[in-house]
Amino acid sequence: MFWLYFSLVCLFDVLGIGLGKYYSLTQNNWYLVGAAMSFTLVGLFFALSLNYKGIALANIIWSGFATILITTTGYFIFKETITPLQMSGITMIVLELVLVNY
Repeated sequence: MFWLYFSLVCLFDVLGIGLGKYYSLTQNNWYLVGAAMSFTLVGLFFALSLNYKGIALANIIWSGFATILITTTGYFIFKETITPLQMSGITMIVLELVLVNY
């Protein structure tokens, strides 16, 4: 069940940040409402995931995956650039995720 809740945390986290970005670009209040609703669900599903993993480990996993997913979303949807230094950081995050899960 941890991975189900965790997947929902990541999904709504990326959705909330994406909607926040759209709000900043358009000033359309519906994007802001959607972002707030998404972040509410992030909190709910993160709390539920804590029944299966400790808070430190769950937070490390969430932070790592969210950083990778949000960076990927920014690159493909919002046409943001990723510098070589940022790519090095993402590579380290992948290594961190492998290490903390084994």
